[in-house]
Amino acid sequence: MSEEKCGEVVFAGQAAWSMIGKSQKTGDFDGVEEQTLWGYHRIKPLIGIKISKVISGPASSTCIALSADGRCYSWGKNSVGQLGQGHTTNIYNPTLVDVPNNESVVGGACGPNHTLLFTRTGSLFSCGQGKQGQLGIGKKTDLIKKFVSVNIPSTVHAVACGRDFSMVADSNGVLYSFGHPEYGCLGDGSESKTLERANKFTFDAVTSPQPVIALQKHYGDIRIKDIACGVNHTIAMDTEGRVYSWGFGAYGRLGHGDNKDQYEPVAVALFSFEPPPPNPDLPKFMQSTQPKVRGTQITCGNSASFVVAGEPFNSLYMFGITKRSGEATMAPQMMDQVQGWRVRSISCGFSSISVASERSLIAWGPSPTYGELGYGEGEKKSSTVSAEVIDLKGCYTIQVASGTAHCLALVDTDEISMSKLEKLPVFDPSEVNPSFVGGAKPDGTKPPPRKKKKVEVDDEEDDEEDDEEIPEEDDDEDASE
Repeated sequence: MSEEKCGEVVFAGQAAWSMIGKSQKTGDFDGVEEQTLWGYHRIKPLIGIKISKVISGPASSTCIALSADGRCYSWGKNSVGQLGQGHTTNIYNPTLVDVPNNESVVGGACGPNHTLLFTRTGSLFSCGQGKQGQLGIGKKTDLIKKFVSVNIPSTVHAVACGRDFSMVADSNGVLYSFGHPEYGCLGDGSESKTLERANKFTFDAVTSPQPVIALQKHYGDIRIKDIACGVNHTIAMDTEGRVYSWGFGAYGRLGHGDNKDQYEPVAVALFSFEPPPPNPDLPKFMQSTQPKVRGTQITCGNSASFVVAGEPFNSLYMFGITKRSGEATMAPQMMDQVQGWRVRSISCGFSSISVASERSLIAWGPSPTYGELGYGEGEKKSSTVSAEVIDLKGCYTIQVASGTAHCLALVDTDEISMSKLEKLPVFDPSEVNPSFVGGAKPDGTKPPPRKKKKVEVDDEEDDEEDDEEIPEEDDDEDASE
């Protein structure tokens, strides 16, 4: 395995984990009512630690950082044990995870309520909620608070998490799926749906990794290199850069020009097109001019898919939608927002997009956004036009990873980048007391006031839609073009 470039993690966005997606306190309120970082902050426990990768998910409030020596740190929302720390208390500072056998972790994925990790030896581990079999441990379960082993017949190379399902690619390029089959998310050709009674369906969840044989059945001897999941859909890329998609099709997120659900992987036309051989009987100007476009990187938002393609310029293509009141992009379309920028890494949260390019971090997203754009205190909170993050201008951003209302950026620690990092504020929150339930002690008394560490914002700068809630669920029903 080639040596990965390492750096320091910085964070922007919403960090009141029990309040994300909620307009009022509920029974799981942990005492942190408001904690929004409108600009990027250094994270105190991780300063000085060489981090090789950051992980989150478009519908997730989980943050993962992997160190160069294979240690795993987790923090964020932990209502069903998705941080793998052995309890269900939200965590505000990166905390070491106890990985079985002390294996060296090299990758992972985060869903809304479950997490996958894989190690240098190719072992797979899962934790969190498993009510639909998405943990892959052979049974359904309410929650698993610490990472447990997932039995898979070969070494793991890549993983991805949807809302209630999981995808795994092994080192031979074979794809596996497990979890909830609705919308064809598992790619096995069926929803495994049974009509129990009028308007009531039940689904037969898959609780152990099963190979997605439809890929080889329809496309021959292909090897999957990378996978990415939205809430209810998946895209995969093979070693040749061809892209496939399946699952929930609303808003064109599958890139096939329609809203149809796909129960098996279907090749996205733009990235699988093979130009015909030159016709010797035709002059050059009459020959087909459509180029062969192949992907180099893929990622998903809740309801959108993104493909970086077209060496050497690394153009960004998008299909689907990032704001429900906007117009859906039904087939891959090159994004004007980053034309001229060489895309190194891209991530998408609920509605925001962050792109690392050269020595710039570019971000944009329609309201509602909650600081994850990282524009800074007193600056605009949302934008439909791409803009550079001024605080990180000149930094070499290695990688970005977005969650529901936050973004993690992995920044190089070279001399130029460090001169910028050292000017950033440091995020150093206190932890919540796990004995406090819903913000109160078991005897009903309230905990003492908690020192807030946040960035104050001038309300006059608010966008008119900034009070809109972040949905906890993907409200995709009855979607149309």
